[in-house]
Amino acid sequence: VRVLAVRSYARAAGNMTYSLLYGSAFARAQPLALIIHDPYAADPDAASVRRAVGDLGPHIQERELSARLTDAPSNLQLVGEFVDAVAQASPGLRQIHLVTHDSLHVGTSTGSLRVPVSAVCQQQWQALCSDWARRGISALHEVRPLHRRLLELQGAEVTVSIVPDRGLLHYRMDAGNLALPPAERISEELHVLMLEGLTLRKQSVSRCGCKVTTADDIMDDAEQRGLQGSRLLRALSRRVHRARSVSKAVLEGRTVTATQLELLDKLPALERARDRVRPIVSAVPCPPELRPGVQPRLRTLGATIGASLWRWAASK
Repeated sequence: VRVLAVRSYARAAGNMTYSLLYGSAFARAQPLALIIHDPYAADPDAASVRRAVGDLGPHIQERELSARLTDAPSNLQLVGEFVDAVAQASPGLRQIHLVTHDSLHVGTSTGSLRVPVSAVCQQQWQALCSDWARRGISALHEVRPLHRRLLELQGAEVTVSIVPDRGLLHYRMDAGNLALPPAERISEELHVLMLEGLTLRKQSVSRCGCKVTTADDIMDDAEQRGLQGSRLLRALSRRVHRARSVSKAVLEGRTVTATQLELLDKLPALERARDRVRPIVSAVPCPPELRPGVQPRLRTLGATIGASLWRWAASK
């Protein structure tokens, strides 16, 4: 894995389209598959949310709000523009995997509502999918807890990873600005990291055809190695921690190896596997002296005391 570019852009009025920002990456990767990680890429327009909350009154219900936002304008407009820019540079694009956060938090006069992102803006997403299908491109929208922003261009041989600190939403996010042609919009300050590596060949294939490792793969591997219970939970937690450290290194522009980048790709699956194991381990009663981590600490304490006694005896 090597760093292609580290770039910073000041706030500007115009000439900040996806093609101008990332065109070199599109041409270099010639992607067959595109994976977009952006928490807010499918969120409805903020003005539409405010209008819906105001119209429905103080006793608003989640189901009513979801229904009002089904056909609302959303950030999916920018997803469509980004895909068009990639497809123009790479006619071989065949798969799109969009990953966003799972719920939208909406403030009301009586508190806060959590609206599933999968329940809003469906008309716009279906229109995009229909347009892509006519061009031979399949699409999948996955929702899960997500914070990172990452654009992966997976070519036949080379994968280019773009890490923009604003994801796809580097434009000033108001309706008037987004109504302008992309080349004329006002954009916010933006910092971008680009990485290049070989396309990793993995055994598992996701529903959209993108090659990924799943939580089931990780659990099967653990079973083959004889890991179970608290040992499995500790092993998964350690790997999640290491993967998050790699993510931090990537965002800070530090060099990472191909092995580390592969571990980073497995982070979502590792987190799911850990979350699957944790409640099972917690539900099993365990005496204090046998809880995970207690015995190693006791052995360490015993060794320390033993060494101290040996030194004391040797000095006499």
